[in-house]
Amino acid sequence: MEDAKDVNLIHKITTNDELSGLLNLVLVGLRQLEKDGGFRDIPVEDIKKDYERKSNTVMHFSSMNTV
Repeated sequence: MEDAKDVNLIHKITTNDELSGLLNLVLVGLRQLEKDGGFRDIPVEDIKKDYERKSNTVMHFSSMNTV
């Protein structure tokens, strides 16, 4: 496959329509952040452990079904 680069990509994604759409997405995210009370202060290690547990199906099943 030939390495096809769109040399006009930056011009295509920075049109007024595209930037307007991006702004709309940002505003949706802002509303959700406000609804959730802002960013949460969770230690990175906790996020990593949660990710690893959920991405390992055996570990996730075990943690959900252990009494």
